[in-house]
Amino acid sequence: LKDVAFVNYNNHNHHVHNNIHHTNPSKSTPAATSSEGGAAIIASEDPPLPPSNTNTTTIQQQHQHQASSSAVNKLLVHNLETKEAIGLNTLDTPFAFENEYFKGHFLLLVRPPEDTDVDQAAVHYFHDKQRRFEFQFQGRIKQLPGGDGSNNTIYMAMELENCPKFGMIQKTMVAGALAFVKKMNRGFHYSVNPYTKSEDGRYEVPHLAFPVDSCIDRLVITPPQGMPPPVLGRPIEEDAAQIKARKKGQFAVRWNLEDVYTLSVYSAYVDWTQWKILGLPGIRPFGITSVTGAQPVRMLFYSLPGSQQQQQQHSDASNNEGGGGEVKQHLVCHKRVFSMIELAHEDKTVGGVAQEMMMLRQQQQQQQ
Repeated sequence: LKDVAFVNYNNHNHHVHNNIHHTNPSKSTPAATSSEGGAAIIASEDPPLPPSNTNTTTIQQQHQHQASSSAVNKLLVHNLETKEAIGLNTLDTPFAFENEYFKGHFLLLVRPPEDTDVDQAAVHYFHDKQRRFEFQFQGRIKQLPGGDGSNNTIYMAMELENCPKFGMIQKTMVAGALAFVKKMNRGFHYSVNPYTKSEDGRYEVPHLAFPVDSCIDRLVITPPQGMPPPVLGRPIEEDAAQIKARKKGQFAVRWNLEDVYTLSVYSAYVDWTQWKILGLPGIRPFGITSVTGAQPVRMLFYSLPGSQQQQQQHSDASNNEGGGGEVKQHLVCHKRVFSMIELAHEDKTVGGVAQEMMMLRQQQQQQQ
């Protein structure tokens, strides 16, 4: 379901952005359908060099391997609460985190280039999959959604710090695409409106948000007694009947403080290492910056207040896109954030914690 949002949101923007940089179509291969969101593996534009005993070829292969490794390293991920850098493809050492709402681990996997000799464990993990990334989360919640459990929804969202700049035609097409996604996905919430920050947090940042129950790709609930939870770094297996029920909105998670929750989100459409959307049938790959601008993207899990009084405060705050008797705004001051990470790219984005930490390291190096 989250892929539908990405596809529609970016697909409509793609048609109205005339300045999007395209790759050479002569080097692309037709998309093939897949069980992972109907996406496809795009063939490498620069196939590996044939075997050779010459020193020249050996040097070229070394340069290729170095470039492959650096391609993954250009994706910069930070825990926004602590500003700690989160390593990629660390299959045996998930990133531990804890706040007042959640305690657990992250494991962020991205598809490395096939010719790399650095991330062999990640190459093996992705070799029979068409997804381009997989983010795994596991842990226990420390407070019920909404504070008292009366609002039992936890959202997974992608957020931006700054509102995308759209022309009139672009804005109309984006609004139409998002309205369609909202109609097709129960509980989907979005905002692409300009906003003004305030100290009390009564504002809403640009975002796309889905209920975890229906949007997450894999969800495994492990009670305190019984089998151990899934091991991060390995495929997360969920009962097929439960997946089907979740996607149809027929299965609602009853969050509690005892069970261990293991979540996996992945996509064959988004390549974070290249900062591109690709694999859409009939659409050439295009940069994420053509939609979001040159800013990092935040990924977070959160809940909203559950009491009638707090819900009314939401409804009175604005006439935003919520509609249909739903909470009309996801205000910053009302979010109970279980986890939040920032995704940035060394060459494609500006600002955020990633740039802040890079500047700090440069200053430290200069002082030494």
